Amino acid sequence: MRRTYRYLVIACLVLLILTFIPNTSPTVLSSNGEGKWNYRYVRFLELKVPAVFVTSEGVMQGVSTELYVGIAWPGNGTIYFSAEPLTQIDMQAASRVAAMVASSFLGSDISAYDYFVKVKSPSEIIGGPSASAVTTVAFLALLTGTNILPNVSMTGMIEPDGTIGPVGGVAEKLEAMAKSGIKVFLVPKGQLIIKEMKKVVENRSVGGVVIITEKIVPVKVNLTELGMKLGVKVIEVGSIVEAYKYLTGKELKLPRFKMTYPTWLINNLVSIRNEMVNKSIKYLTIAKKLLGTRYSEVVKTIEESIKKSNKLLEEGKYYSAASEAFRAIILSNYLYEIANAGKAKTVNEFFKKLKEIISIYINRTREVLNEVTNLIDNIDGGPLTDIKLQLAIASYARLLDANETLSEVYTSQLYPFSIGNDALYKAIYAYWRAKTSYQYAELAIRSLGGVDINRELLAKGISTLAHFALSVKSYLESLGGRGKEINYLEVARLISEGRYVEAATHVVTSLSRNVVLMHIYFNTYSYLTPYAEEGAKILAGRAQELGLTPVLPLIYLERAKTLEDTLGKLDMYEKVSAYSLLLISSIAKPKYVCTACVIPQSATPITTILTRTTTKTITILTTITKLKTKTEVSIRRSTIVRTVTVTSTSSMTETVTYTVTKTGGSTEVITLPVTIVSFIVIFMLGLIVGTLIGRKLS
Repeated sequence: MRRTYRYLVIACLVLLILTFIPNTSPTVLSSNGEGKWNYRYVRFLELKVPAVFVTSEGVMQGVSTELYVGIAWPGNGTIYFSAEPLTQIDMQAASRVAAMVASSFLGSDISAYDYFVKVKSPSEIIGGPSASAVTTVAFLALLTGTNILPNVSMTGMIEPDGTIGPVGGVAEKLEAMAKSGIKVFLVPKGQLIIKEMKKVVENRSVGGVVIITEKIVPVKVNLTELGMKLGVKVIEVGSIVEAYKYLTGKELKLPRFKMTYPTWLINNLVSIRNEMVNKSIKYLTIAKKLLGTRYSEVVKTIEESIKKSNKLLEEGKYYSAASEAFRAIILSNYLYEIANAGKAKTVNEFFKKLKEIISIYINRTREVLNEVTNLIDNIDGGPLTDIKLQLAIASYARLLDANETLSEVYTSQLYPFSIGNDALYKAIYAYWRAKTSYQYAELAIRSLGGVDINRELLAKGISTLAHFALSVKSYLESLGGRGKEINYLEVARLISEGRYVEAATHVVTSLSRNVVLMHIYFNTYSYLTPYAEEGAKILAGRAQELGLTPVLPLIYLERAKTLEDTLGKLDMYEKVSAYSLLLISSIAKPKYVCTACVIPQSATPITTILTRTTTKTITILTTITKLKTKTEVSIRRSTIVRTVTVTSTSSMTETVTYTVTKTGGSTEVITLPVTIVSFIVIFMLGLIVGTLIGRKLS
């Protein structure tokens, strides 16, 4: 008995010593801002998605690809991407936008989670954004605690407004999905009937000799009919809202956008509009006296613009009313100066006077633009709110337009043969554009209230959209189209210098234009513009829910309604969505609760593992950890799994998790307190050592 007590006493002493030995192993990674992780919730979804590659003959061929998408909480908004084999940069950029769009559509804090994307494909190089739409829906499912239905897949590019953009190789992707067992395949709206490049073999006999010719020709393919032959139902989807419904069987809860102008914005838009209308009437009255019946068509256009501006003002469409007034002031000011120059007695005097007038407007424009530049610099360097940022962007966009038009003055014809293309018209346009730029900049300086902008988050948002703009451009050009240039290095430089207004304006302008060019290339803009409007309103509504004042989304949504040009509407909607995304992702939010940390309710019962099993581990190549999981013992109705985290220093930290696997292709992992397990291990070790020492002493 004494010997037993002696063993126990020695074991306790050893336990005490081991407990206070400093822990030299690395800390479990946590999202505390110090580059460390400590996830309390991790969940992954595994999906089958299509990809294509081009053969040596120039023909596309489809393959089935494994896509793993995951989230971990708490995180800091980092997106981890891995691909087997290599991947192009556009796919990584698309994954970033997928996380940004998914979290913004739900109104959740993107920085509350970390995001994981892994792609495994048999093709040599993975590229293109055609899996970004399904990645977005997968993130939505993870963030809402739902599952992806089995045997459903899709292709399509995510766009800032949540629409599903067109992609190439859809027929080949459908065939690849059919071979992998997919029964429902979602394709972008407008791509049920497509043209694909196919190899055609022709046999013809010439003089008794059979000549075999192989050609690559465009062939029209009806995907509905092709799907029926393959046993796959093909469905068109226009947005991630529709795609979410088909892929999960559930509906997204969406906000309601309120088209309500703040009083201060109404007052300023009305003031700007009234000033331009009054001057237009003054200029027009003088011009009509001097010119008589000449330029009667221009006079009619001016009068119609003033009339339309008055009508829009009565309807409460303040920005559109100001836009029509801007059109009137340009033309009336133009006629006024033509009339002044026309007082000359000779042709030489006329052109001399015209040159003097043009020179005056050039100098005025430069003076105004210099003032605007100083104001924007002050805005960038001072306290930044959502209202100041948007008004400054509106100002800078007009500054760019004025500068570009001013540079065209010197290369334009002098005599006004064609209104709009001559030097005088462009000089006057540049001046008034600079003047409105100043009005917005001055309004930004005077603005009060608003939500504080986190510059670090704003920089990340601008960078993400810049990468995506570059991705869309690269993808379009790989298909044979032509995109709008964007210099990412220049954007990065502007961000590093704290010139966020300039960077945001350049990026959003380029992104919206490249999306429009993509739809022109595929001829899908008429199908997707209504979906773009819906997505723009959803994102603007989320911004309103967060207490933001979406100034730019408000005025662009209003203006788009008054346009007849579908491409003009689409461009406006893309800008609305991009600016809403920037606003939503750029404000510091309160500590976020993990709403996704629930076991999803699937259509089928959860299958609890009762026997020995191996949990599949997703290895993210860009992380510094590798997880190896081994089942130890089953307790009650769940499987206890020991996860060993191996770091680059070869030290180890142990953690215990409950893993519940169920149908639907997802796994939830909830970490248990490590200290309990550590205590048990140390106690057992101490008991063994104590027993050995006790026997030795005895």
